[in-house]
Amino acid sequence: MASFEQDTGCINVLDFDMVPRSDSQATEIARVLVKAVNLTPYNYLKHGMNLTSLEAIFARDETS
Repeated sequence: MASFEQDTGCINVLDFDMVPRSDSQATEIARVLVKAVNLTPYNYLKHGMNLTSLEAIFARDETS
């Protein structure tokens, strides 16, 4: 994978299962699940979002 683009204002959801350690009162991570990556509430289907985040920001500046 050459690059990983995330949109502005996106949401990433990570689920951590925490369990108590047997040797102390601390906890440790037992499992991690990636539930959602780059979720954009303003455009769930990414319709018309063909530019990278920075390209879209600069394109908006040019039209104002």
